[in-house]
Amino acid sequence: MDTGSKTNLVDGAPAPVVARVVEQGFEATAVRRGNEISILLKGEADIRAKPHLAGFFRAVHGAALQAGMKVHVDWRALRFMNSSCFQDFVVWLAEIGKAPADNGYNVTFLADAKQYWQRRSLHALATFAPDRVVVEA
Repeated sequence: MDTGSKTNLVDGAPAPVVARVVEQGFEATAVRRGNEISILLKGEADIRAKPHLAGFFRAVHGAALQAGMKVHVDWRALRFMNSSCFQDFVVWLAEIGKAPADNGYNVTFLADAKQYWQRRSLHALATFAPDRVVVEA
């Protein structure tokens, strides 16, 4: 997993990379722009991605624990996620739910409305931090 000093182009402008995972058939990239972190997930989150996700979410969580931070997670290019990878999302959202209101952050998940499994999965995830999570499809 890469973190920190590298940049990625977001909307044509350079943005610092908070965390990145690139595995065969899967990519997760988190970039920071001002008070927002944007996460883009692509491909299939399977057993090859699993060893990297906990560290990825630790990096995102550490960067986002600032007053007023917002996190957007785009699942629209994600074709599949196994239950092991799903568990890393559960742990991350549980950590967000534990943060004090004045030191926490909110997460918006973007789902592909045509992918029923995404909406169903994301609505289940939202229950782990209901005051902090919004799902848009």
